Amino acid sequence: MNITAKIPPTLKPIIINAAVFGVLGVMFFAFARKNFYVFCFYEYCFKQLTLLINYLVENFLNLFSCFNIEIFGKIISDANGGSLILDRGCVGRNVMLTFVGFIIIWPEKFIKRILFIIVGICAIILFNVLRISGLMFTLKFFPDWFDFTHNYLFKYSLYLAVFGLWVVWFKTIGKNKNQLT
Repeated sequence: MNITAKIPPTLKPIIINAAVFGVLGVMFFAFARKNFYVFCFYEYCFKQLTLLINYLVENFLNLFSCFNIEIFGKIISDANGGSLILDRGCVGRNVMLTFVGFIIIWPEKFIKRILFIIVGICAIILFNVLRISGLMFTLKFFPDWFDFTHNYLFKYSLYLAVFGLWVVWFKTIGKNKNQLT
């Protein structure tokens, strides 16, 4: 029984790209991640991303007269009370990787994919800045609602924004005559 006969021709490139991306991802996490230089590069990039998001949140919230934001490493603190620690999950690393993975597996011109990945990551960072700023607003004015907004409202709103980016990609930019309609 030929298994590829059941796969529509428009799905074959997506499946092939997903398989290649998956194998490369497994190889990276199995071998390269344990390399000291790769680990140091990853940690450096993660630290820079955290600093960028902290800087953007600080400048955004300082636009409002009710905040006096200060940054201490990964900690965003309001001088008038309330602090957040940006841990690994807070900067959107996994959301960005998932977004990039879905764009990479879609069969489209390389330059289009790269440009949309750059635009998408910038949009995810912007959404994340708004999410963290919203958490600071909640912490300051509605502290009883902080757990709900942190665990549900703002987390899933970021996922919804990324889903919106995928819809834009699939319906407009990543659409050509050889793909699914």
